[in-house]
Amino acid sequence: MAQKFEDRVKSIKIVIFQEKYKEALEIINKEMKAQSSSEERMKSLLELKAIAFSEMDHLEESLKCLSLNNKIVNDLLYKKLKDQLLIESNLPKSEEENQKIRNFLKWVRKNDTKYSKLKLVYYSLDFRGIHASSSIKKNEIFLRVPLKLIITESLGKTSCELGKKLFESKIEISYTYLVYITLFILEKEKMNDQFWKPYLDVIPRTVSSFPLFYNEEEIKMLKGCEILDNYFDDKKWYEDNYNLICSIVPQFHEYSKQKFMEIITIVQSRIFFVRYNDKESEYMVVPLADMFNYEYSKYNQCYWDFNKKSQYFEVKAKENIERGESIIEDYGRKSMLNYLYYYGFIEPSTDLVSVRLTFKNFKNQNNFEILTIDNNSTMSLEFLNDFDKKRNTRNLTKLRFALYEEDLQEYLKDKEDLFKEINNHYTYVKAIHYFISLKNEILMLNTLKNTCIEKLTTYCTSLEEDLNKQNCIDKMTENQRNIFRVLFEQKKLLNDLIALSNEGLQCLLNPLSYNYSLDSKFSFYISKLIEHFKPSENND
Repeated sequence: MAQKFEDRVKSIKIVIFQEKYKEALEIINKEMKAQSSSEERMKSLLELKAIAFSEMDHLEESLKCLSLNNKIVNDLLYKKLKDQLLIESNLPKSEEENQKIRNFLKWVRKNDTKYSKLKLVYYSLDFRGIHASSSIKKNEIFLRVPLKLIITESLGKTSCELGKKLFESKIEISYTYLVYITLFILEKEKMNDQFWKPYLDVIPRTVSSFPLFYNEEEIKMLKGCEILDNYFDDKKWYEDNYNLICSIVPQFHEYSKQKFMEIITIVQSRIFFVRYNDKESEYMVVPLADMFNYEYSKYNQCYWDFNKKSQYFEVKAKENIERGESIIEDYGRKSMLNYLYYYGFIEPSTDLVSVRLTFKNFKNQNNFEILTIDNNSTMSLEFLNDFDKKRNTRNLTKLRFALYEEDLQEYLKDKEDLFKEINNHYTYVKAIHYFISLKNEILMLNTLKNTCIEKLTTYCTSLEEDLNKQNCIDKMTENQRNIFRVLFEQKKLLNDLIALSNEGLQCLLNPLSYNYSLDSKFSFYISKLIEHFKPSENND
């Protein structure tokens, strides 16, 4: 009995799913000759033909298939393929850059990198990503990079003269993985090492989007933001470590401090962390994988690991990835401030905001000192706009104890559920919600409120002024827009923390007239407050 047309279409789809594209095209062409009189059936076959061609990376042929009698067969598929063709036509403008890319791809292929379902796509001269050249199935390993092409801290210590001398000196240095990988790249580049040249030639060198390399005007815009603290701390770190390396390895003077800073910044923004087991782990820079994009709403698309048996870095799909899709890497959920500082961009859909508040002038300094590691006279806490997060509630608990007026060490005896003790310091709060007394809670809320109000005065502009500037965002540079967005969102968060403090104070000082709403964004705190400080129990 002859198969029905619908069943034959299903069979063609299975052949395409099995990635037998040429076989599928042969079957489709035969069917088209038999079905030429039926427009609806021709449409179905042309769609399948377009899909097969697109999976083979023949986009122009695929688009031609979607036209029948001067009409588009499938508008959605046509638009998707048209957009993809537009993206892929945006290649580097210069022949020199094109040649570097060709040399790089030839290098990874020659050295046994497996990436048959991936392709490099340029969005602009300095912005590129890795896309799926054909469909990738869930749990499929779609990238395998051999160890010999991976730059690791170990390689920097053993296969680089600068790194060897620094390692043999046994000098203590922080962020060793960044330093040794950077030394390796600097030395191999200066030597014009022919093995590593194809990769080093395509590593981006533009760092102007990172706050560490902002111009004077952009730095001024950051007034009030903790990015400035990071900026000055990191500048000092680079200065100190550059001078330290020069003192141990005199030939390091041949490399400028600026170059040292630039390469470390690039490495930091592209590095992978791999844990082999409970005791062994390593940071590494991996060709091709370091070109993956990040999209906040799809940050869990794939994951990676290093296969110690095969000695390959492997990337596996956590979900089906359609042909043409950008490969999305998981940077982890970070605030927009941290993305800007460490990666040089803010992904448009990122909505997590952080602000660092510094608390000082504590009445009982002895209590405060056991809550900090370095015995500073101030305590910094990072608050998030995601109010249900445990970090915020732990911060409130830590602030309560910093403001406690009696002997805190005595109070914390036999209370192991509250803090993790490390060398007589109580730096990690285990308790999510913990209240000491009504008096302490009022003091904590007033301290939080006043600190937020003071923080708002440190910015160049107020939230109201920023609201009026929103229509001018399009006229700003990319860096200015990023700065504006971070500071604008921080000011909104500070106002929310002030509102939380006011609501908490109203609940405590006027409990009978306070009208509590379950829909309040502060319900995570207010509900616990009401539960603990009932009106009849409002006493110390």
